[in-house]
Amino acid sequence: MKKIYVYIAAAAFVILITIGSIGFLTPISESSDHFIGWATWIFFSLSLPLVLYGNVYVNLLQGTQNIPLVRRWDTLFNLLNTCTSIVLLVLFPNVFLIVVINQVWLIIATIRNYYLTIRKYPFLKEKASDLTIQKEIRKNVIPSAVKSGVGILMSQGIIQTSGFFYAKLATPAELASFLTGLYFIQVIRNFAQAPFYSRLPEFATYTGLGELNTLKKVAKRSMFQVYLTYTLIFLVFGLFSGPVLAMIHSKVSFPDQKLWGLLGLAFLIDRYGAMHLQLYSTTNHIIWHVLNGVTGVLMIVLALLLYPLIGVYGLPLSMVLGYALFYSWYAPYKSYKLIRTNFWEFEWNSFLPYLICLLLFIVLNEGGI
Repeated sequence: MKKIYVYIAAAAFVILITIGSIGFLTPISESSDHFIGWATWIFFSLSLPLVLYGNVYVNLLQGTQNIPLVRRWDTLFNLLNTCTSIVLLVLFPNVFLIVVINQVWLIIATIRNYYLTIRKYPFLKEKASDLTIQKEIRKNVIPSAVKSGVGILMSQGIIQTSGFFYAKLATPAELASFLTGLYFIQVIRNFAQAPFYSRLPEFATYTGLGELNTLKKVAKRSMFQVYLTYTLIFLVFGLFSGPVLAMIHSKVSFPDQKLWGLLGLAFLIDRYGAMHLQLYSTTNHIIWHVLNGVTGVLMIVLALLLYPLIGVYGLPLSMVLGYALFYSWYAPYKSYKLIRTNFWEFEWNSFLPYLICLLLFIVLNEGGI
């Protein structure tokens, strides 16, 4: 399995230093500090392949039912990431700093996952480890872990590369605002998803035992907690981040309310689809790679069509439509079939109220787009 991730990391590095560098010639040349811009790009190009390779440890831990362990550490690291970002952005307001902070914490998390894996399975570090255990891992873990890994890589790739793709479309000011919003909405998403992801082993147990009614009840309650946490933090950021940054005379460009609302809506729909996809994945039928691949293509095509019409708002709107057109209806469809329910029965008092809340937030801010 490691060889696959080595190839993925190597391919990512080649693409970044060739096509990526060419694509960023104009945005960086138009920035206020060329040196910092190129230094940031070099750091990103070197660190992203390392992070991509590091997913091998995440998938091994998840495939061996250690999801709660990973999520507990993720929650702590996301909190530290958020605190670090806020302090540094206030002291040194620069859009490039957002990229650096995010990559630094991803590298730290990769090292952490390596040590968690070795601590759990010390024989993996030994050259002559138990062949029986190795065969068991290869048979029961690697097939689903590889598919999950490809899905995770595609999902991360959509988000990680979206800012760089949009750099070819948007002005530097628009891009700075979009990247700032994208960074903070990911921090909110990662923090809010803990109540659901920490219970994935429990969901898998219910699926294995055929206790689908219990699975439906517990999953719905966990999803509700995620939506509630996500929406509350999103609203707090939306209402107070701008005034606070202005009060301290920060040069950080926080998105306007419409852009923030569209980003919030995009990631709410993303979480809706992602949680149902995780629920369906407890059957060990992995379809992440297909859903993320198709969704990524849809987002790119839609961004090319929408940006000339509505400017920077077309970027998050392409994410909204990309998720809505495939990822976030097909995954729930499979999940509903598993737990024998339908959209209205499951979502009328879970997902729908928060979807309406974010739609109202967008409409009430200058009448929408």
